[in-house]
Amino acid sequence: MVVTAPTPLLTEIAETAEPLTRFFTRFNLGPFDVEEAREAISKRLQSTKQGIEVDDDVVVDIVDKTQGHPYFVMFVMFELLGKLGKVKNVDLKSLEQYWPKVRESLFKTVFDQKFKTASPKERELMIKIAVADSKVVSAKDFSSFKGINVLMSRLEENELLVRKDRGQYSLFHPLFSEYLKDQNPDLG
Repeated sequence: MVVTAPTPLLTEIAETAEPLTRFFTRFNLGPFDVEEAREAISKRLQSTKQGIEVDDDVVVDIVDKTQGHPYFVMFVMFELLGKLGKVKNVDLKSLEQYWPKVRESLFKTVFDQKFKTASPKERELMIKIAVADSKVVSAKDFSSFKGINVLMSRLEENELLVRKDRGQYSLFHPLFSEYLKDQNPDLG
């Protein structure tokens, strides 16, 4: 049995259902490096017994595009293989050809859902953060928003913002930033 949850949720579970955390080994899954992504992709492909091979430069590019986010790495591979159909080798040309469609699918399947969980004011703030194109932002950068500290705190709780340092935040993923820029009619 495997239980997955964001780190803050596991802390809350420990308070209400302590045996769950006592009897299971906790393993924090972070971003994949190229070798870990290669291993995850090849193990999954081996289980299909279809003999599909993925060129190394494809894995490197996927890790670069997704920053090694485990779910996004596997999502991209799944979508890419679905677009390619019956192939025995996945090369960089194929990834480049289908990347816009894979990216669009990621946006619709994952980011639309995350975006919709935010309030209209939180959405507006996230779009402004994305448009700012800064690696990190702080509440003072968006002081025109009433209750900015509360907004940022809620976005962090919902894992849409990540605290980088005291008072410094970034959107949870660069691809999400790209998605948000697409939501801004002013960038049209």
